Amino acid sequence: MVLRQGSIQTGLGLGLGLLFTLGLATVGGDGIQNVLFGVSPRDPADLRRGRRAGRDHLARRHARPGAAAPRASTPMVALRSE
Repeated sequence: MVLRQGSIQTGLGLGLGLLFTLGLATVGGDGIQNVLFGVSPRDPADLRRGRRAGRDHLARRHARPGAAAPRASTPMVALRSE
């Protein structure tokens, strides 16, 4: 239950972040291009790398409460112990 809720939040956050990033690249135009060195604002490989890094980080953050939840009497006890 804890991992499922964390996965849903992670998926929503990464999806909204991707939309925001693409929107910023479209609206920002040349302004954002000046900050990036040798990378396109819409480069699919870099977007995948960023998304993978965020997903891996959040998976690690949800793993500890998810592992503690079955040992606790309720999931809230596991979350409070963090």
